[in-house]
Amino acid sequence: MDPLERAIRSARIQRRRPGDSATRLADMLGALMSVVLEPGHERFSVLAEAWEHVLPPEMLEHCKVAGLADGRLTVAVAGSAHRYEMQMRSAELLAELKRRCPAARLKKIELVPA
Repeated sequence: MDPLERAIRSARIQRRRPGDSATRLADMLGALMSVVLEPGHERFSVLAEAWEHVLPPEMLEHCKVAGLADGRLTVAVAGSAHRYEMQMRSAELLAELKRRCPAARLKKIELVPA
């Protein structure tokens, strides 16, 4: 490759701004998320709302919905006493959530430390 071609190629490479590719990637990911994640997000928000109605008010500040995957509702629980209480109530909570949100296809409530 002769020096002129090298200079032209170098100028083309330097003209690219790093922000351009990041902006295009962000646009692409935003479009992808709106198509792929929105239906799941809607189902999750309905489940989170049902969770607030099913769970006793005194437990709401200690137990937060952390995620939903493969039919498992992950709940972050603060403190061992609240975790024990959640373990005792999990069967009835699961039954009520299944009744209120059949589209979520819940199989299990998984408790994790907050």
